[in-house]
Amino acid sequence: MNFLKEYGHLSTLKYIELNDYLRSLKLTIVEKQMKFFSNEELSFLLSDKIHYGKKDAEEDKTILHLILMMSYHLIFEQDHLIKLNWSDVDLDKKRINNLRKDRLAYKWISLNDGLWQKLSEMKQNITDINDDSPVLIHKGERLNTNKINSLLSILKRKQNLSILGGSTDIQKINRS
Repeated sequence: MNFLKEYGHLSTLKYIELNDYLRSLKLTIVEKQMKFFSNEELSFLLSDKIHYGKKDAEEDKTILHLILMMSYHLIFEQDHLIKLNWSDVDLDKKRINNLRKDRLAYKWISLNDGLWQKLSEMKQNITDINDDSPVLIHKGERLNTNKINSLLSILKRKQNLSILGGSTDIQKINRS
């Protein structure tokens, strides 16, 4: 609009009317939900700088970190995280099965070094494992939506919220 006004293609009156009209537009519900993390916020989420409480177990830290890494690097949604079994992970070839039901998507997704290392360490620490064993276990059970949301609530604590500036959910990580 400024360009058009400056070069005489838009009158001052039309410029004011158009400007007022654009200010009157409101975001749709979907647009309001479309929030993204900044690079600083993403760096924080994927780092070891998240603040935990005294009652948070080491398992909570490990699983939350894996959830965040898989959501960002693999664009896994909650359903994918819940369904992920060790048969879907090929650590020898540094890849993970793409759980999306899209015929155009690649069958395998490459693992970055950080995610590969975390998964390798986790698998080494498990004594009883088979192909149907879930990758992400919290308190002895397969993850579910409630457990994921409970772990994500760690990010709502004052120290974390001051850096993240708002709520964290898997979709927001996926979009970012």
